[in-house]
Amino acid sequence: EASALMELVERYSLFNFINSNYTYCSYKNIKNKAISFKYIAFSVNDVDIKLAKEVFSQIPLSWVPAYNLTERRETFIPIDWFYAINEYNGSAAGNTLEEAIIQGLCEVIERHVCAIISDKKIPTSSIDIQSIKNPVALELIKKYIKNGINLFIKDFSLDMGISTIGALAYDPKSFPYRSEIVFTAGTHTSPEKALIRALTEAAQLAGDFDTDGKYIPSGLPKPANLNEVSYITHHKNTINISELPNVSHLNIKKEIENCVEVLSKKGLEVIVVNITHPLIGIPAVYVIIPGTSFRQRAKAASVPFFSAKLASQLKDMDKAVSILKRINAICKKYYAYFHLGMCYLRKEEHRQALTHFKKALDLNPEKEDIPIIYLYIGLCYKNLNSYKRAIVPLKKAIAHDPQIKEVYNLLGFCYFKLKKYQKSIENFSKVVALDPSSAIDYANIASNLKEMGRIKEAIRFYRLALELEPNIDFAKENLKKLVKS
Repeated sequence: EASALMELVERYSLFNFINSNYTYCSYKNIKNKAISFKYIAFSVNDVDIKLAKEVFSQIPLSWVPAYNLTERRETFIPIDWFYAINEYNGSAAGNTLEEAIIQGLCEVIERHVCAIISDKKIPTSSIDIQSIKNPVALELIKKYIKNGINLFIKDFSLDMGISTIGALAYDPKSFPYRSEIVFTAGTHTSPEKALIRALTEAAQLAGDFDTDGKYIPSGLPKPANLNEVSYITHHKNTINISELPNVSHLNIKKEIENCVEVLSKKGLEVIVVNITHPLIGIPAVYVIIPGTSFRQRAKAASVPFFSAKLASQLKDMDKAVSILKRINAICKKYYAYFHLGMCYLRKEEHRQALTHFKKALDLNPEKEDIPIIYLYIGLCYKNLNSYKRAIVPLKKAIAHDPQIKEVYNLLGFCYFKLKKYQKSIENFSKVVALDPSSAIDYANIASNLKEMGRIKEAIRFYRLALELEPNIDFAKENLKKLVKS
């Protein structure tokens, strides 16, 4: 409970900070006080510095005070830039600022090595259970074994100088029918504490390994089957846990210094933003290590890529369009057209948006972005009431990626408008299969059932929707009418 509460504090503190504490300006107006541009380029591994700087200088950003632990000096960083890249990764709360810093730093390193290992499917060493001495870790392992859970414990440290342990677990008795493969990791200054983190995280995600509930992956992707993680389940070699790096110390400040030192040898610098909420008063930080990875970052990621994304999110839509047109003139990439399309979509200029999304599709987008572009093409047609035309790009989106629930939601809506109720139900059902908590889609299924005259089923689905989300007005009104009739 304490851990969950602290996680709530860190997220709330971060979101509050991002929305309230900043100097809003372009890089040229603050560069004398700001971090070097090399960290901006390094944050997305961009090597075309001249082009990157020209594009980056176009966008206004939110600059906040920070402290560079590596260089031991104060600086200013663009918080919205790093949040666009890292999201909440690196936010942490603790009893002291030092405790929060070590927590946030370890999280950034954990997500970094996990992104590399899972993306490249790197085989890593297994940890010899016989070499583990920590009684808490041993007790946790016994619980897995006692319950017949297959457990794989791996060294994910790579060569970062800080211990990360990966854990993969599944129950052969209930997988794949009533449980999932749990794949997670833990990072700490001590290898045995890293192991404890990985084991407890796996247990939290899995529940009791016999549930209809679906866990939400964080640092590592959720495997659909064992073939996807054969690089984990097939042993490379076995090592003792004592062979992993250990930078622990009884003094947390010394632990931070040890971590900063080993990371500096890798060419990485640690930057900390104090995000402590003024009313809550619990120490909280946002740790940034430019050059580290978070999840499977878009292959097109670059300074122009994120600059275009941030420009499209500006409140002043005319300014956003103007900046994106300048970015487009500089680099002429598909993502500039895509984000221009997003701006026109927000302005409800759907035909203009459609033109730009189609242009983005013509400019050889990265494979992973193709289904998203098709999704928005379909959304434009839907907003133009061209439901039949919307179905074609939406089906193409599914062909590229069948796991995007928003596509099925749009298809369900289009089929409903075309009075093809069974097809609509099939698509809304696919949404709830991907996201069982999607109350609106249970209500959408109910509306189709109502139109088909299947009243008892419609009542059941409306009630199910309202149990999850009591404030769906059309569901409340329709349920009331159906019950009365």
